[in-house]
Amino acid sequence: MNMELIYVPVANIHQKREMMAEWKATSNSASKAALICAVVPVVVFFIFKSVPSELGWLHLVSALLFAAASYLCKKWSYWGYIAVLAATIINCSVVSLNYSEKLNFYFLSCVALAAMSFVPWFFCFKCLVNYKNVFKELQKSQGFPNFIANTADLYGDKMYLKDKDKIQYEKNQGASYNGLNTEEDIKAEEFMRSQNLKVKSGGEFKVDNFESKEYFTQKLKQEPKTYKHGIMIFGKEIIFLHNDFDTMEDSEKRALMAKWHSNVRWATGGNLYIVIVLMLMGAMIGGFQDFFITMFFYFLVALFVIGTNYVKMSAACGPYITLGILAVYGANVGQSLWGAAFTIGALLVGIPTILGSIRCILNRHIYRALSKHDGFPHFIRTTAQLYGDQMYILEKNEPVKRRPITKEGMIVMDIGYDEKPKKDDGPWNAFDYRDNLNEEEKGNENNS
Repeated sequence: MNMELIYVPVANIHQKREMMAEWKATSNSASKAALICAVVPVVVFFIFKSVPSELGWLHLVSALLFAAASYLCKKWSYWGYIAVLAATIINCSVVSLNYSEKLNFYFLSCVALAAMSFVPWFFCFKCLVNYKNVFKELQKSQGFPNFIANTADLYGDKMYLKDKDKIQYEKNQGASYNGLNTEEDIKAEEFMRSQNLKVKSGGEFKVDNFESKEYFTQKLKQEPKTYKHGIMIFGKEIIFLHNDFDTMEDSEKRALMAKWHSNVRWATGGNLYIVIVLMLMGAMIGGFQDFFITMFFYFLVALFVIGTNYVKMSAACGPYITLGILAVYGANVGQSLWGAAFTIGALLVGIPTILGSIRCILNRHIYRALSKHDGFPHFIRTTAQLYGDQMYILEKNEPVKRRPITKEGMIVMDIGYDEKPKKDDGPWNAFDYRDNLNEEEKGNENNS
């Protein structure tokens, strides 16, 4: 059911093209199957129009939905896949509402139409499961939808010789020019510079007594890692084991997200298709006696599909909708014997969906806390992001200094007119200097 080979934003062009090819094939198959399902109900309606049935017009409604879905599936529209699911439910409703104990030819034709509707339904359900994680991410990628790259784009660096400017890291590896240095001196200096620019490892393993026999027989034992938070029952993590999020490294956060996605895949795995089929059969057989009961259980199945899609998208409401619908659908046990059999079978096959939804609810606080950290949801960092400031010499801007604040509380800004212009006295003259001194002496005598 899952088309995702690898997380799409980090996939290469070959992987994206492979995923896109599978999406095209699945959507085209849904379009062709929907077109066939659009023609057959019309034929059945005109052949059996003389059959007394108040709800025969539902054949035309399902035909219109299948026809619209056939066109929209070619356009990769989300509503095209929804229309196929709606038309399938209508065909199953016609079977339930036209039930006859004599099993006449018209009733068998309705059963055949309902069974045929599950062919495009399967392809559309597969497209819905992969719509957000695969198709929407591929749509954002460069080269969509063909993802075709020529040979020069893929292997240009290997096929052609190009003059490239050396990066700062390569420039700093070169030895400084000195005419007296020999070739060995130059190599030694280049080696020293390359070692200084590389990232040094944090720890070293030291052996005190390596000549003893115990050194060769002793095995390095790693102490089990302890966690502050989490619950385990029978060796299974009910609440994922983790420490404080502020102290966790990216690898630990990535491991937590892997556990979350693994639980979501378990809850919405391949068994989900079987669960939905059993629920539809239980609704169809259990509601033979009443029209409103049949419509009600079909409505629950549609809500169940929506809820599981929300679980797939890691939405908060998804597990609550899924569990609530299954709890209400359990009332179908009391309708009839066959309805109870299909309902119990759906609940037993859907145990992974039930347990996975409960674990999604219990671990929702972990997902919400991780969503606030940088790197969410994949927490993948490249070497340049992790060690760029240590491997390369970067120009760093000086921090902006704040202007001093005066006593009045206002920031003073010098725009060039605050200082008074100085008086231009002209060139220095000995006679002027002497006259100025005499004026200052006279002023001092007057003051005294």
